[in-house]
Amino acid sequence: WEALGVKDKERTVRSVISFIIFVGATFGGASLVLFIHRNFGQLGFIATPALDVAIPWIVRNLLSSFEEHKTASSYQVSQYIKTAIFRIVNYLVLTPLMLEDRIDSIYKLFIGMTFTQPALLLLDQFGNFYRHILGPRVVGDQQQMNLKFMGGGDYGLTERSTNLTKIFFLACWYS
Repeated sequence: WEALGVKDKERTVRSVISFIIFVGATFGGASLVLFIHRNFGQLGFIATPALDVAIPWIVRNLLSSFEEHKTASSYQVSQYIKTAIFRIVNYLVLTPLMLEDRIDSIYKLFIGMTFTQPALLLLDQFGNFYRHILGPRVVGDQQQMNLKFMGGGDYGLTERSTNLTKIFFLACWYS
């Protein structure tokens, strides 16, 4: 609700600047993955999922927080569009450039994406760290301890939707 007094012109300028930075980050990430793949071989396949995990945090905390949105749904839509475009570029454009044996590699990529992301959501490693390591060791009052028990992975609607979109587009692209 902090953005209620922001004028439409300023809102538009911030969105355009954020999108330009996003396009630059997408091309920068793609260039980084291709550079790693060409110079270090198989490490390029590690860089792809690493960027896939990092992009929701980058979009949520750096790009979309810079923008001013009228509603929470417009904030979610902005995050969804940016994350989906990045993931589609990351998997549909970069992956074929790095593959030698396309069918076998795409099969492995497909299986990895289908099971890895849901497994990470179920494991919730950050939530377990907060609840079982930091929570019981809090020195202070009950409120501070409760804050540690509420910590954990922030998997919002945007992240879940883009994972589904990524798998759907990958299935359509390679079918």
